[in-house]
Amino acid sequence: MRRASLACFALGCLLGPLLFAARQIPSPPSPEQTEDEEKGLSPRERYRRKIEREIEGVWKVEELSHPAFPHLLNPEGYFLFYREHVAFTVTATLPAAFLSGVEQQTFQSGFKKYAVTDDARFVLQNLIGVQRIGSEEIERNLGAEIDERQLTFELDTVRISRSADDYVVLRKIVTGPPAARKPFPRPRALPRPGLPDLDGTGAGAATRPARRDG
Repeated sequence: MRRASLACFALGCLLGPLLFAARQIPSPPSPEQTEDEEKGLSPRERYRRKIEREIEGVWKVEELSHPAFPHLLNPEGYFLFYREHVAFTVTATLPAAFLSGVEQQTFQSGFKKYAVTDDARFVLQNLIGVQRIGSEEIERNLGAEIDERQLTFELDTVRISRSADDYVVLRKIVTGPPAARKPFPRPRALPRPGLPDLDGTGAGAATRPARRDG
């Protein structure tokens, strides 16, 4: 029985790294692989794939406009695009509806699926979202809603627009590999415990010679 357990343990040590490697997230294709895959594609298809590559990553909200909220102030937030999905969180300030000079906070967060068409249109399928204006919080199940927008790239920004007054401008955040962890500092050696220093000589009572009587 013990031999069988040892054999199973050894087999697990051999197969474990192989199974772990098979479950790892695949690395993105290299530029050489991308060029090989795009040989023979039409110019539109190549442009569509270029947009799909450029949109992936983390983006910060720079501008935001919505016709339902013409006085939107201080928009902030982030969008994360990855493998045909996007997660986003946006906050902003709105003037109160009935009180002048009073502002209320608005918050919106959601998760969508996206696709790029051959004519560079951006199709979004809303999966779920949460919206809060002031103290009112609404959970929006948006699985049936599909939205189509236009993408416009300029340097490190992208404008995702439905119309002239309905758009968001995002700025790309350059991300890199995580920094290497620094080793923990080695603990300093502590002095050996002894009796308190009663005579002020710096030597503990344990190091002084024993007192002799007589």
